[in-house]
Amino acid sequence: METQINEKIREIAQSVNEAIPVAWDNLYIGINLSSDGGGVYYFFNEEGKNEYIYNLYIPKQYSIPISEFKENERRTFRLAWELREIFQKEEQALWSSCTIKVLGTNLSAEFYYAPWNQSSFGPSALLKYFKYKYLGFEPRDEKELEQFKAMEVFQQEHNGN
Repeated sequence: METQINEKIREIAQSVNEAIPVAWDNLYIGINLSSDGGGVYYFFNEEGKNEYIYNLYIPKQYSIPISEFKENERRTFRLAWELREIFQKEEQALWSSCTIKVLGTNLSAEFYYAPWNQSSFGPSALLKYFKYKYLGFEPRDEKELEQFKAMEVFQQEHNGN
């Protein structure tokens, strides 16, 4: 099972790499899945730069045809589902989110079990939390910081950390 998981993680990272039209230093891939859907998003920084670019900005920023971009997104989403299906086939606990990090040449993945779709935290809050946790995104104000802390507690409660 571990070999299958590692191979699928590499396939997801490769799929995302193929969608990025420039050389990059670091890549963070967020996957959120539940029984009724989900999504995959990612952020990368161009080689030698500090600013992270959100995947949805790729078509406009790099003049990539929307059809080509959407095809890449569908392929990556399919691979994410295949990763989750490995857990299901092996009768393992199903994760709700996964973060894949490619930092230089180091590839790693973290799995989380918090039922975000059953929480009061919506998709935009999850995206902001991801940016806060992995990209150094600063909260707008004290209220947003408190929300991030509450999200961290929620995630820890469901992961047994």
